[in-house]
Amino acid sequence: MESGRLNMQKEKMDILAELEEAVLIYEEKAKKEDILVRYTGPGMLPVIFGDRARLRQVFINVIDNAIKYSDPGGEIRISAAVRGDSILIQVSDDGIGIAPEDLPRVKMRFYKGNYSRRGSGIGLAVADEIIAQHGGSLTLTSTVGVGTTVHILIPVSGQQSAAQSGGEQTIIEIE
Repeated sequence: MESGRLNMQKEKMDILAELEEAVLIYEEKAKKEDILVRYTGPGMLPVIFGDRARLRQVFINVIDNAIKYSDPGGEIRISAAVRGDSILIQVSDDGIGIAPEDLPRVKMRFYKGNYSRRGSGIGLAVADEIIAQHGGSLTLTSTVGVGTTVHILIPVSGQQSAAQSGGEQTIIEIE
């Protein structure tokens, strides 16, 4: 990434499978931290053109941050849905939040607005770059003492439309 190159191996893929895998990876950690994870997603989403491993890395990083900055008894909400010609994935927590003066800088490499929790400050910078390489965007909204929401928007590949993304809703609740 520092050299300006981020190796991507893109192919048509099921983004929902990667998101759900990341949720399952953090199931045990959330339980140990006494944090409830609520996942809501459709039965299926349109195919995207992306790098499976890199997108899973983004989801893992964002979910890990949500757990890291939440207190025991907290809740994390993860959702996925079609929004126009894109897929919107949101990860919200009711954690400590990000100060308004730190919010514009949290995606900068090695920037940490809060040193009370572990981490290097590189995760969101890498996640932002990976999403940008997929033609999408990663934005955050946050209120100190209320929590943070990460909004990930990734364009759908091919000619599939939101109408073709039907399917039943899947809800996984991890306590």
